[in-house]
Amino acid sequence: EIPYDVLSINIGAVARNPLLAGGGAAILPTKPVEPFIAAIEAATVKDVVIVGGGYGGIELAAALSLRGARAALVAGQAGLAPAAPKAARAMLARRLGLRGVNVIADADAVSADGAGVTLEGGRALAAGAVILAAGVAPAPLLATLDLPKDGAGFLAVTPTLQSPADAAIFAAGDCAAFAGLPKAGVFAVREGPLLAANLAAALTGGAPAPYRPQADYLALVSFWPDGAVAVRGRVAAEGRWADRWKEKIDRRFIARFR
Repeated sequence: EIPYDVLSINIGAVARNPLLAGGGAAILPTKPVEPFIAAIEAATVKDVVIVGGGYGGIELAAALSLRGARAALVAGQAGLAPAAPKAARAMLARRLGLRGVNVIADADAVSADGAGVTLEGGRALAAGAVILAAGVAPAPLLATLDLPKDGAGFLAVTPTLQSPADAAIFAAGDCAAFAGLPKAGVFAVREGPLLAANLAAALTGGAPAPYRPQADYLALVSFWPDGAVAVRGRVAAEGRWADRWKEKIDRRFIARFR
């Protein structure tokens, strides 16, 4: 047991698994990322099913097809990138088609076993590996904490990233439920500096500041080496310039931690 004056909970989230798993199912969650990358590098299977039609699932399907995999992307009844504008969804669907990705948008995946994935209605997809890219779920630790949570089990926080039950407890990133925000790295990254400032304020008697998320955020969905699709709000565009832009942003971000 470790006593504290101020506690900050920043443990992220785990990959959501919507599937009933049968015997022999090779299910690969995308979180945590280190074992996922190791599993992908070691994989020799050719038939891969990605469950989840968001930007992450789309990038994975595109990248794996480039490596020679026969990729199927189960977007489910929500469809491909459901929060994106119509123009962006059309660009993404076209580019996936050019990569030979089989997009399933009329049924959800319900179970997996050693043979592959079964969809609603009983249709089967052969797969040597199943990748989960269907969003995130709370880390198991959160269920053990006697703190307010949202309906999905994430820690409730006030605008200052504090627990409504205890001002000495802070949370940020994917483990926190900030009202109205989707789970996206761009928000977690921007919460970081404010969290640090609010922790310092709590320790020195200062007043914490509220987090003010941006109304729209930029998404750059890579189809390297054939460019990327850029989406912000209701605007979408595509081209090689977007992939160069994405790489510049990513490299600049990583350089901050070297």
